Amino acid sequence: MLIGERLIVETDGAAHHDRPTERHRDLVRDADAAALGYRTLRFDYALVVHDWARVEAAIVGAIVAGHHLAA
Repeated sequence: MLIGERLIVETDGAAHHDRPTERHRDLVRDADAAALGYRTLRFDYALVVHDWARVEAAIVGAIVAGHHLAA
C-alpha cells in the first residue's frame, strides 16, 4: 500500500515470506524503493492481527514525520 507519495506499507504472510529467498526478494525490493526515495514499513501477520496498536503507531509516526511526502 502506498500512503501519500513516498510511504510504502507492506504486510507479509507466512505463505509468501517464510523462505530465505522470499525474504531476500522483499529486502531487495525495499532497498530499490529506498534508492528511489521511498520509505517502507514492513509488518507480519502477527503484528497486524495481534498488535495493531504498534502497527498503527508506526504508520502514524511515519506520517507525522513527513515520510509520506515527496522530497
